[in-house]
Amino acid sequence: MKPGHYVFLISALIAFVFCNIFLLRQSINIAHNSPVEAKKSNQQNHYVVILGDSGTGSSRQYDIGNRISRYCKKHKCYSAFIAGDVIYNNGVSSVNDLQFKTKFEDPYSKVNLVFNIAYGNHDYNGCTKCYLDYSDVSPKWNMPFKYYKVSYPDVDYFVINTEKFTTRQQKWLKSKLKNSKAKWKVVIGHKPLTTFDSLHVREKWDGRDKLKSIICRNADVYVSGHAHLLEDIGKVTHCTVKQLISGGGGANTRHVVPNKKDKFVYEGRGFLTMGVVKGNLTYGFRNIDGLLLRKVVLKKK
Repeated sequence: MKPGHYVFLISALIAFVFCNIFLLRQSINIAHNSPVEAKKSNQQNHYVVILGDSGTGSSRQYDIGNRISRYCKKHKCYSAFIAGDVIYNNGVSSVNDLQFKTKFEDPYSKVNLVFNIAYGNHDYNGCTKCYLDYSDVSPKWNMPFKYYKVSYPDVDYFVINTEKFTTRQQKWLKSKLKNSKAKWKVVIGHKPLTTFDSLHVREKWDGRDKLKSIICRNADVYVSGHAHLLEDIGKVTHCTVKQLISGGGGANTRHVVPNKKDKFVYEGRGFLTMGVVKGNLTYGFRNIDGLLLRKVVLKKK
């Protein structure tokens, strides 16, 4: 082959690669000035990973990242969600902040998934717009707006912003839940409706009661972080929605206040898996070693 042909082929290959990267980012990242919806997967069965309070850059965060990688290679996960506090302690200062690398990219380098991001209170200590803009930098990071919806067959995931649960967001969530045709509806945010974490058991954050009124009887599950543990509280009082907490993503863990409400609690690090299999919503809590601690299958006609 002539040298000129080599140059042509190499140039064509480079153009092909950059074109695909551009199209991938276009499919993930949309303008950050309005709520958006991620494209629906055509997979009939799917699993996702949900974790929160993760971004410490510690060896424990790396351990969890490696364990998620192993789990998803075996169970074919399609995405992950981080329920806030993605970067401790004060978020980031710019889109070029090294913490994006040390507390997100590196710990999850072996996890071949897109991470759908929610704000936490520690993230709000820094540049919140940088979280949106970073979607244009990393194909692994997806945060198209402060709140948004991700859809799979039979289930819609609604990622919300509990740091500023504005009237606009409330109207959006209420409308989307009401009009959703999905069999299962899962809301993911940072702060819980209820927890027995010793630090947050009495916390009543601004917007909590309004969120409860919106998702009760309109959603099936609410998953949060903020409490540094794994917890299944069951149905929220005077409500039909189940409260799950997956806040063991890397930060220091906490103890729970003794109570009669918890269905399950683990005062350690780990993550939550969730999937739709044969129309049933299945979730499981796993510790840092990948050991299954609790599995629940929810059924609906």
